[in-house]
Amino acid sequence: MTKTPTATTKKMKNVCLIVLGPHRSGTSALTGVLSKLGADLPGRLMAATDANHEGYFESTEVMRFNDRLLAEMGSSWHDISPLNIDALPDQVKEGYLGEAVEVLRGEFANARIPLLKDPRICRLVGFWREAFERLNYTPVFIHTHRNPLETAQSLKCRDGFPIEIGLLIWLRHIIDAEAATRDSARVFTNYQDLLDDWRTEISKIEAATGFAFYRNTPAVRREIESFLQVGLRHQTRTDADVYRSTQVADVVRDTFRIIEGWETDVSGENDLERLDQLRNRFDGAMEQVGTFVQALANTRTEFLQEKKTLEQASEKLKEEKAVIAAELERIRKESADKDAAKAQKIAELEQSSAYLSGEKAQLVSELGRTRSELAEKDIESRRKIASLEQNAAKLAQSKDQLESELEALRESAAEQR
Repeated sequence: MTKTPTATTKKMKNVCLIVLGPHRSGTSALTGVLSKLGADLPGRLMAATDANHEGYFESTEVMRFNDRLLAEMGSSWHDISPLNIDALPDQVKEGYLGEAVEVLRGEFANARIPLLKDPRICRLVGFWREAFERLNYTPVFIHTHRNPLETAQSLKCRDGFPIEIGLLIWLRHIIDAEAATRDSARVFTNYQDLLDDWRTEISKIEAATGFAFYRNTPAVRREIESFLQVGLRHQTRTDADVYRSTQVADVVRDTFRIIEGWETDVSGENDLERLDQLRNRFDGAMEQVGTFVQALANTRTEFLQEKKTLEQASEKLKEEKAVIAAELERIRKESADKDAAKAQKIAELEQSSAYLSGEKAQLVSELGRTRSELAEKDIESRRKIASLEQNAAKLAQSKDQLESELEALRESAAEQR
């Protein structure tokens, strides 16, 4: 066994990093880690989506530019046909190169270590190498891959591609990117190993680039651990699944075996020759598999149409749900308002009742006191009446006595006359 065919950058200056890998193969996870360690992301990043909650860490401008460039060549991001950018007229190609340089200048205006990632670049390596070189950067290519069945399953879930098409998309990106970087500094990584032991993967990249990431601190390492544990992986297949699955063509299986070997830093003596044979075989089979690919593409179209219908139905259900939720909230609010009003009324009545109870107690006390006072006054009145009646009786008796004495005096006086 021999060392992986990989150049290094021990004496390079103005290095930029380009992450290469198929769609849905962990390129976002790797790019996210590299950015946290100090590499500089583009200025205008693609927004996160339901398909990638943590973000894509790639330039919206570069992605749109690549789509236009692929369309110019009659291709697309999911096309599996061979691609030759040199077939473009020189003036057209030069126009795109000039535009690409301006895009890079805008995206990495103040970058120390530019970090670029877009799976489409796997098909356009030479083009972007030249664009960076015009800005006096030497690209270092960081290849990453994932179990092709996992990639194909993820593409099926996100884009509706049949597994067989997803496997061929994986293959096209892998073999084109590998062939185009043989004369450049490069290193091979693996998505699963990044999740399992990202430090080792980063050490491999540092060995290839010739410098240490300056933000490799304890705090950043904790941040990376958290970042890689947020459920980035949704499809899980083993290497054994690739080797025994009837869905996996020999050309995919053999390519995977070679790239997996390189990821562990060993390779067979004839790996490059074997990859050339596999790529030629794949390219030559395009005419034969064209009908098959078209049939699968039609299946995807039907899937996407059904998916669109379901999404529209889902949106309608969401709108209806929102209306029902709003009505329910209104009813709850009305009920809550009524309950609040009722509770306030009860509180007011209870307060009034407590007040009246206090007033009643005070009146009862006052009445009792008044009755007591009246009873005392009645006794005194009766005593005075009795005393007055007694005095009146005495006065009547005195009167009778006086009148008797007066009568006696009158009679005595009459006799004397």
